[in-house]
Amino acid sequence: MVEMLAVLVIIGLIVTIVAGAVVKHVEGARETTTKASMVKIKEAIQVYKMSNHAYPDNLEALVPDCIDADSSIQDAWENDFYYTVPGEEREFDLISGGPDEDVNTTEDNISIWDLKKKDAHK
Repeated sequence: MVEMLAVLVIIGLIVTIVAGAVVKHVEGARETTTKASMVKIKEAIQVYKMSNHAYPDNLEALVPDCIDADSSIQDAWENDFYYTVPGEEREFDLISGGPDEDVNTTEDNISIWDLKKKDAHK
């Protein structure tokens, strides 16, 4: 009986470790997907500006002329990107709330302007 209990405890520990690793990989994949979407949206914003001589008022204005109607303008957590014109320090801001899905908590936000800086520190 004690051996059976020990085996169950070991199996439980293994499952916990594996589940934690899977969750980390899923979050990493969501972050990578969000960054790729943001780069695509930034490029679409620049195309829109060249065509219209102004930045779009909202991201929906990019569809369908600058972004395919099938493309998502949401992050990988299925939340709308935070987009403002003008931005706080640049011509516009494009931000994902990140894993906590809240742009007001800045520690996990993903900003289009910080992508290269954050990736360089990894």
